[in-house]
Amino acid sequence: MNLILTILKTLFIDQAPLRLLHPLQIRNAAFANFWNALFSGISSNQQTHCHIVQPPQEPDTSALPGLLSNLHGTILELGPGTGTQTAHLDAAKVMTVYLAEPTVELHSQLRANVEAAGLGGAKSRILVCGAEEDSLLPALAREVGLKRELEVSSITEVFDAIVCARVLCCVPRQAQTARNLYALLKPGGRLVVREHVVGRVGGLGRALQWAYMGLGWRWWMVGCCLDRDTEKALRDAAAESDGGWHVVDLKRETEWGVLPFITGVLVKKGKSS
Repeated sequence: MNLILTILKTLFIDQAPLRLLHPLQIRNAAFANFWNALFSGISSNQQTHCHIVQPPQEPDTSALPGLLSNLHGTILELGPGTGTQTAHLDAAKVMTVYLAEPTVELHSQLRANVEAAGLGGAKSRILVCGAEEDSLLPALAREVGLKRELEVSSITEVFDAIVCARVLCCVPRQAQTARNLYALLKPGGRLVVREHVVGRVGGLGRALQWAYMGLGWRWWMVGCCLDRDTEKALRDAAAESDGGWHVVDLKRETEWGVLPFITGVLVKKGKSS
């Protein structure tokens, strides 16, 4: 229904029929409208990225708000959406938060929510990019505050923390993206995640994931894949360079549902580890 309304708006309000020749633009606009309408006033425990609707849960079932409130220094958040999740950061502890949000239609609401959380001005920078290497790294290199430190070919050890919530289901090269995020962390840096993952073998949830993917879920949900072993990709990200993470603390939720989640933190080894 939201897609139909977006098409009608394009034709009769915007009077831009040629825009219909670009279906990806129409789809993205429709999902941006859907996001803003559905998640206005909803807490970050329920807000999702990649436009996936998580069933309602009991209050505080996710550890994400507490994990975010403890982060400090220079932070990168991937796919913040409208920024309700970003508001859990403690502004007094944040030097700068870089917000990598590819959906431009969400930026005005993102900026408003970030400013309301005390993270406006020099405390935050919104980047028009995704999490994948060929989008994120050039965007970081263009930033004034990072230019002196970085070259696109060798961007490493920049952030004290990276927040990755409901994003890795969408990136084209998940394993490579996870390795890039690991490289971007400073020694001792934290990767805070909340990602949906592939279901257990033999479960009804796993079967439904396959069925939804076969019905075109990935296209309609802007690249989202239900059947990725995201936890393995995250654990393996540190194996090649450092032999593993210093700390891996991940909890699984809704284990047998269509959208099982992992929530927690992975800590990079320090210089002396």
